[in-house]
Amino acid sequence: MCSSDLDDDLAKVTLAHLRDPAAICARRLAREHADGRGHASGTLRFAVSGRLEQCATLAQATMERPRAVHFPEPTELPPESRRVFATATRWYLAIFGDTVARCEDAGGFVTPRPDLGIRLVGPPGLRLVDEHGDPELRLLRYGARDGVPTALLDDAGVRFALLRHADWARTFGRPVRVTVADLILGDARTESIDPTSALPACETWLVEQVAAIRDRVADPVPTIGTHCAWCGFIGSCEAMRP
Repeated sequence: MCSSDLDDDLAKVTLAHLRDPAAICARRLAREHADGRGHASGTLRFAVSGRLEQCATLAQATMERPRAVHFPEPTELPPESRRVFATATRWYLAIFGDTVARCEDAGGFVTPRPDLGIRLVGPPGLRLVDEHGDPELRLLRYGARDGVPTALLDDAGVRFALLRHADWARTFGRPVRVTVADLILGDARTESIDPTSALPACETWLVEQVAAIRDRVADPVPTIGTHCAWCGFIGSCEAMRP
């Protein structure tokens, strides 16, 4: 059996699951946690973010600054998505355009955690090394409801990213520059975070949230609400039957 098969046996945990398991419909959470296959949603949003982050990675494949030429218009996307891409590109260059750095392999979409019986799944963010050899994580958002956090380590997305990049961050033996940038709101915050002190707290949070997820899915009773509009399992939901 190959390692990917073993990884598939691990329960799926996303950033959305970790933020607040109690706020997610237990039925939906149970199916996502078991990696059930529902219908896709949010395709265009992910198409824009995926394309921009691909361009950003290629823009700094070598030690240089990102430039507008590295972000060609995605002509295959609808006009609305192209406008979002253009706005996000302008803010990306405004925030990061003066930084000389090289993008490194971000480690993929999945981080196995067999010690917890889970795999962390989702976009990993961008990791770079600047011209001085210092590590940097860039976490990009696109009109996030809560905006950019005022204290980065209080943010679930930052904790999730640090856990995904833990081994890489430790290799430098120094703090990591972490930037959360909202490329639609045009806002960003940067902090220097020491993985030696931050990661143990992130691990404790992860263990607690995974336990909360397991408690929630133990009794997967559906709840009806506005969140149903984004549920990939609504077609077979007994709560929606007349």
